[in-house]
Amino acid sequence: MQIIVMSDSHGRTDRLYELKALYPEAKYILHCGDIEDQIEEESVIVVKGNNDVFYSYPNEKVVDINGFKIMVIHGHQFPYRKRHEHLFTYAKEHDCNMICYGHSHIACVDKIEDIWIVNAGSCWRSRDGRGPSYAIVTIEDYNIDVRIHFFEDL
Repeated sequence: MQIIVMSDSHGRTDRLYELKALYPEAKYILHCGDIEDQIEEESVIVVKGNNDVFYSYPNEKVVDINGFKIMVIHGHQFPYRKRHEHLFTYAKEHDCNMICYGHSHIACVDKIEDIWIVNAGSCWRSRDGRGPSYAIVTIEDYNIDVRIHFFEDL
């Protein structure tokens, strides 16, 4: 099963639909906030970012995929210093196997103990010079593959 993870589109909803068309087999699109648009599609899960003040998205959401739990959160709720340690603790407290977040506009994948920490970066403006990005999470049984992709490569 494929899942698209994206964040920080800041009104560039065309990027969401571009990815949806590119990966029609993806079961979900997880948007980690700062979408700045209203999306109401069953396969698109959106959480509120610090710039989504006019939208009624939840602050966080746990997606359960056959017992594999993914926490979706924007990330501005956690301090910059030691953010991954805070995210790890939060995911563990909520019995999640993965936590996907945004806010920093910097894509990265980390794993602490048995918990994946995924930031898809920004699908509009990155802050590390690598360009706009998103992530593809592939779950087959309990084999997990997480890859960062860049829009320039499409």
